[in-house]
Amino acid sequence: MLEYLKRARSLVAVLLLLAAHPASTRAAGAQADDAGAERRIGLEHLENGRFGAALDAYRRAIEIEPGDERLYLESADIHLASGAPEDAEAILREASRRFPGSTVPAYNLLYHDLAESWAGTGRLSRAAEAMSAAARFEGPVDPAIIHRRLGDFSADLLRLDAALAAYRTAWALDPGNAAVQLALGNLHLRRNSLDEARTAFDQVLGAHPDSVDALHGVSEIHRRRGRFEEALAAADQVLRRVPDHRRALYIRGTARIRVGQDAAGRADLEAYAALEVQAQADEHRARAVNAFRMEGMRHLLEGRRADAIEAFESGIAAYPDAAELHGARGQALSESGRHQEAIAAFLSMLESGGDAPTAHRELAREYRSVGDIEASDRHRALYEARPAVRPRP
Repeated sequence: MLEYLKRARSLVAVLLLLAAHPASTRAAGAQADDAGAERRIGLEHLENGRFGAALDAYRRAIEIEPGDERLYLESADIHLASGAPEDAEAILREASRRFPGSTVPAYNLLYHDLAESWAGTGRLSRAAEAMSAAARFEGPVDPAIIHRRLGDFSADLLRLDAALAAYRTAWALDPGNAAVQLALGNLHLRRNSLDEARTAFDQVLGAHPDSVDALHGVSEIHRRRGRFEEALAAADQVLRRVPDHRRALYIRGTARIRVGQDAAGRADLEAYAALEVQAQADEHRARAVNAFRMEGMRHLLEGRRADAIEAFESGIAAYPDAAELHGARGQALSESGRHQEAIAAFLSMLESGGDAPTAHRELAREYRSVGDIEASDRHRALYEARPAVRPRP
């Protein structure tokens, strides 16, 4: 729900890109003025974190002036920020239909963010489709990054030939990029092309001798080749840098057993197993929390505030320390006029280690709503003292 406040750079970037691009269609006259007024209302709601009201204003603006391209793109960005990638994708498709051949660079950024949103929920085929769309537009996201992520998605989908082609394109666009070379090395490992993998990892290590990922890759190559002394030495280098590196613990454990260090090897494998269980639990938790948040957000965007609050509270009952659910519940309570309860929710968000600047910002508003100006000013000062956030390109 409050993801927008964490990624506020996105709408700002979209607005700047549209303002700088004269091909963005805008009508003139009274209709455009009316649509512009609705857009300003939407932006005001957005500034206050009111996604549903902001989107309602944008819908009215589009109805008044369906030929203004920026309204579609800004609306898509709000849907993305509020956790509704399906709606964002639908609006982007409508914009593409209405404005065929448009080269507005905002599409590049929006499709990139849409792809990452899909990837974050495990929908990799849709992520690949969206990232392919991002690649068709020039924009602020480096094309080498786009093709590297296309390679990542293809690799996870076991489309290994497509992944190799994407990584090679990324490398051609940005020769010397260590992240791309690492990705190539890991892909060669998956294809069991050990010589090619070793070449890629050695090139990374030549420029970055402390690269944990490359050292891990080398240790895995040694393990597969049965060179257990070398695998043990390389895994040791990884674990000196990252003591809880799961795969390195596994490699070192198996290598130790193969060279006769049974007790130490079993200890490594037990540590690996414990970390693997924890990682799976963390992944399950993250997906479950996100599902509760998405369900509540959908209700809130559709004006069903009571249902939204119920969804968030169900999530909190299952995951009491989920700061993002406390924050989302606080926003829903605020929109329902239940400001004292919203204050308690945002305080819980803080106690759970949530995004402190966002919590202080909301608390300043809620305390002012109930007439506690001193508390409002205190949280406003804490919000304004936040470190500057460097926007993404």
